[in-house]
Parts: sequence; C-alpha cells; structure tokens
Amino acid sequence: MRSCWGSIVASDDRFRLLAPVHMCVVCFTLHVAEEELGAAVAAYLQALQDGGVVYMTATYYAGVPAIRAALVNWRTTDEDVAIVWEEMQQQVEMLPARV
Repeated sequence: MRSCWGSIVASDDRFRLLAPVHMCVVCFTLHVAEEELGAAVAAYLQALQDGGVVYMTATYYAGVPAIRAALVNWRTTDEDVAIVWEEMQQQVEMLPARV
C-alpha cells in the first residue's frame, strides 16, 4: 500500500494530486473552490494535527496551496497507511462542500 500512496490519494475526488509520485512524498491539494483553497488546506492540516493520528505539512506547488505527505520510516506498514487514510477521509468530510 505504501508504494501506491499517490494512487490512493488520486482515487478520491476530494483530493487532487499535484505532482507525480516518484519516491515517498505525495504532494496533493483539496478539491475545493480556488478562492477557498488556502484556508481549506490550513483548516484540513490543523484538523489532522488536532486529531493526533497523522502530521502532514503545508507547501505550495506551482503556486497552488498544497499538502505534503511523506512516508519515510522504513517501519511504516500497510496498516499504518490504512490508519492515515481513514483519518484523512474523516477529516475531509468535516470540510465545507467542495466545488
């Protein structure tokens, strides 16, 4: 599951993959109205951090507010990835309707 992390993110229309995934870093954003994107990314990242399950960082890719997820620990298991994915899905449900 770790090897296809980018595919997992890209398969959900609430997210938008911003760059090809070649190693362990996935750069994506939320699928919301452009004028709300910066605030939505910040709120989403804060919700993830507040949940205490996963930590991701903010970035910009080609001027687009984005989220950077890095799976760098060699001990990360498919179960860990599933837990992160579940948390991501729960938190994105809490965001206002997407466009």
